[in-house]
Amino acid sequence: MRTPPRLATTLLERFGFAALLGDLVEEYQRGNRSPWWFWRQTLAALREGGEMNKRLSMILLAEWLLIAPAIVFLGSAAVRSMGGRGVGFRVAQSIVAWTAPHVSRADAAMVFLAMPLAVLILGSVTWMQRWRRNEAFRADVLTALGVLRRNLAMGLLTAATCIGGGILGAVVVHMITD
Repeated sequence: MRTPPRLATTLLERFGFAALLGDLVEEYQRGNRSPWWFWRQTLAALREGGEMNKRLSMILLAEWLLIAPAIVFLGSAAVRSMGGRGVGFRVAQSIVAWTAPHVSRADAAMVFLAMPLAVLILGSVTWMQRWRRNEAFRADVLTALGVLRRNLAMGLLTAATCIGGGILGAVVVHMITD
């Protein structure tokens, strides 16, 4: 019997979609649906309105795959620059050490310029198309901007708090692993 993605089923259970979960698991176990299909259905259910079409989910996946190499390398470089002796530092050190001799200037230009540019263009075009064609999307964006404008001080306070917590967490991890 095929088992659906565990994290997706947990999310559906935790957010109160037990009936939908049963239907999705049943459909998945018939064998004619992929794990990707199950994740798309999960994300659509968790999103208010419950609709994520195949085209949008493919664009979403493509964008994340395009920026993943840059995220991994830059994250590893940041962890490596903090120093330390822990597992995270050693993994980051290995990634940076492997990348330096194996990535040419052209490869670096592709990873740090061309691929993020493709993400920027693809995301912008998708946004503009959605803005022109979807009145509900426009209304949601304008409502969100209104909420942000009314609560700007709290938004900035929240951002500063989260950044402070992240810095504190990084320092604690660094101190523990040294």
